[in-house]
Amino acid sequence: DWIAKYFAPLARAGGAAGLRDDLAQLADSKSPTVITVDALVEGVHFLASDPVASVAQKLVRVNVSDVYAAGALPSEALLTLGWPKERPESDLAEFASALGAELDAFDIHLIGGDTVRSPGGL
Repeated sequence: DWIAKYFAPLARAGGAAGLRDDLAQLADSKSPTVITVDALVEGVHFLASDPVASVAQKLVRVNVSDVYAAGALPSEALLTLGWPKERPESDLAEFASALGAELDAFDIHLIGGDTVRSPGGL
């Protein structure tokens, strides 16, 4: 297991729980705060032909599910997005609209992230 072999030894904070879960608890919070991240990769988690709106919906929901599983409520989100050069800007607009609607449905605020051009898939 790559996580146990390479990355768990780097996770020294107590809230990381040895990287045995999809989320971590921040130790210095005034109230219990959990954070999580799930990546979606074209060809692994969805097909290139899938509507980008459904990809945005899935992206939010897999992360919300992890937070709910920890008995917490989601409030903020970071977005990391590699957008393929060959995808039209209209698809990006559709993705952003669907992402916004999905975040609104769960009362989650986008607070930052990173976007790049991808030489391959989404």
